[in-house]
Amino acid sequence: MAGRGFYYKLDEGRPVPCSWYEAGVLLADFRGRTVCYDILSTGFRVSTSFLVFDHNPFGPSPVLFNTIATATDGTERVLGRYRTLAEAKRGHEQALSFLRLVACGNA
Repeated sequence: MAGRGFYYKLDEGRPVPCSWYEAGVLLADFRGRTVCYDILSTGFRVSTSFLVFDHNPFGPSPVLFNTIATATDGTERVLGRYRTLAEAKRGHEQALSFLRLVACGNA
């Protein structure tokens, strides 16, 4: 992990390293870290969030965003993890498309 931060904040949409104290403040503000949020007609909730800490500490670059789908029974699944805000927004839209397609196939 040398040469790369573990905790991050967004500076105009770009992840930059931050202190553990700044990370703690960000982690306490879940709504402030939400990038996209949708509720589908099936009841699925799809949320894409900024994670604050690197979920890929031994990889070539930090993974700082993820998309989670929550079913009506509370079951959650991570549908994607991303390195940039642009990837996260694109991944959120892809998750929505996938879940809508699956819902049409089960109707």
